[in-house]
Amino acid sequence: MGRMKDIQLKEVYKNTDFGNLASKYSALVDGNVKWVKFKYGLILIFIILTLYSAFFDAFNLPLSNKKHTYNAFWLIPILISLIVVHILAIILHVIVALSTLVDAGIDKQVCKKKLFKEGLVQIKEQWERSGTNKIKRFLNVVKFVINKILKCLITPSYFLKIVKYLITPDYFWAEYYKRKIGSIITDAPLITPYYVEYIRLAKKFYIERCNWSNIIITIIIAIICFVSFSKEPLLYGWVPFSAFTFILYRTISRVMEILIAFYYDIVKQREKIFYFFEDEDNFKTINQDVVNDIASNQNIKTIIKNKSFTYFNPWNNTLLLPASRTSLALHSLLEVIIIFSVLYFLLFALYHYFPSYMFRPSIEKGNLGVMKFILYSFSVAVTLPDLKLNSYWSVLVAFQVLGSLVLIIMSLAHYLGRGYEMQKHEKEIYASKKLKDFTDN
Repeated sequence: MGRMKDIQLKEVYKNTDFGNLASKYSALVDGNVKWVKFKYGLILIFIILTLYSAFFDAFNLPLSNKKHTYNAFWLIPILISLIVVHILAIILHVIVALSTLVDAGIDKQVCKKKLFKEGLVQIKEQWERSGTNKIKRFLNVVKFVINKILKCLITPSYFLKIVKYLITPDYFWAEYYKRKIGSIITDAPLITPYYVEYIRLAKKFYIERCNWSNIIITIIIAIICFVSFSKEPLLYGWVPFSAFTFILYRTISRVMEILIAFYYDIVKQREKIFYFFEDEDNFKTINQDVVNDIASNQNIKTIIKNKSFTYFNPWNNTLLLPASRTSLALHSLLEVIIIFSVLYFLLFALYHYFPSYMFRPSIEKGNLGVMKFILYSFSVAVTLPDLKLNSYWSVLVAFQVLGSLVLIIMSLAHYLGRGYEMQKHEKEIYASKKLKDFTDN
């Protein structure tokens, strides 16, 4: 093992020119504009529809609401609704990763190929060599896809990955595509400070856009559910029941993602080691988006052996500032309030399908339309009420309290840490956009 150098980060970065990253940052900020406009436009529509429901007749789409009893056939749409949660998570993260990489200066065709075209080509090849029987072709493709997913899951920490995949697909695919972004920007196992900051910059915008896109999807889901089902005080049939299953699973996935992210952000400290290469007069670090298991990678271990190094702890894997992290937490809090309001709304209308001891709604009937469910969810999130342990309704309330409490703590923690001292290269990257705006005007 080489000797450790006790130096500051600016010494590690002193020979690196970050000027090119300033233009990439500017392009990423400009790319955020369309996401922000869409997000606030949907929030405005949601507020208008909520106010309308409070003062006028409720919405209603022509959906059958006959008093059907639960039967085995319902398992099919319920299973499909669970699969849709996974599909939605994959589509969301592919779109966000693609837009982030393109805005960061990576060729669009290269991004498409790396993100999904390679997989689609493999699926097409699997289909073509499976004979002429369409059923056999379909089954072989399904088997191929399952094997691909299992390959992602079965790693040295495979059990934890499988649990994450089943309980919170949103977190699983967020982590997967964060690593994908780093490996697409550069597939080198050892990277210079320039690529370290390039990856941190791209991941900052990827995280922000994932946060916003989740709010967008949640608002769209809420509008569809409220417009479709709010006319009837009680709901019957497999359509609303499947919608409830979908919302329940997505709620669990999103809140668990928040809790896991909180653990990694607050409890588990990240670290970074830079190794000094004398022949290049520069520092390099291991690209952990490419090298998954450093301990078993003999080639990397041979290269860094006897190299002098410097160690940093804590280390941020993105260029998110405390103000941005506070904004992300508050956006997620809004998302939690909305998605739980939809969950309470559907459960309130479907509780007759469950034994009374399981779900006893705590919301009284009123004339505020869907607004009463939003207000109830808001009160649970912000006032953190005492729990009445008389039914499983309290479990949902406790789950929301936990998710909301974590987000409030994160918001306060990042707000109190707003005095974060930026590094010189970070100032140059962030200042470039402001200077560009001033000179353009």
